[in-house]
Amino acid sequence: MIFPTIVSCFYFWTILSIMLALIELINPGLFVCLAFSFSSIITAGFSLVTDHITTQTTLFFIIGVCLFFLFKTKLNKFNYSHKQMPHVTSNTQALIGKDATLKQDLQPGEQGFAVVEKEMWSCKNNSLLTLNKNNAAVVVNIQGNTLILKSKEQ
Repeated sequence: MIFPTIVSCFYFWTILSIMLALIELINPGLFVCLAFSFSSIITAGFSLVTDHITTQTTLFFIIGVCLFFLFKTKLNKFNYSHKQMPHVTSNTQALIGKDATLKQDLQPGEQGFAVVEKEMWSCKNNSLLTLNKNNAAVVVNIQGNTLILKSKEQ
């Protein structure tokens, strides 16, 4: 009797597909489980045609590997490479060159506070000029959590 074998294979591949999809939802990343989840759906349909388990398993792995490489090439555009992004050592390094709004006047070498990108930072005046509250300043360096500023006019 071949009918129970075909049905049990169909249920096996269907349950495997659901389990692999759930694993992909829990741990998204390379889409390996998603590729093999789709592969097991196709294999489940094929299991209704044949009850030969070796053929089904071979089909499952071939389709899974093909779908994995297809997903990888199609979804690679969402993966940013170092060529596309400028080299920034940390998030704070991205602040260098940004404009700063001072909260008070700063004499040369004096520390205070400034707003850069809507965030309050401690800062130090590294220019030879007094930085007034209304004058524009620019971030030239970062030492720890302190921004080193100079006048835009300098």
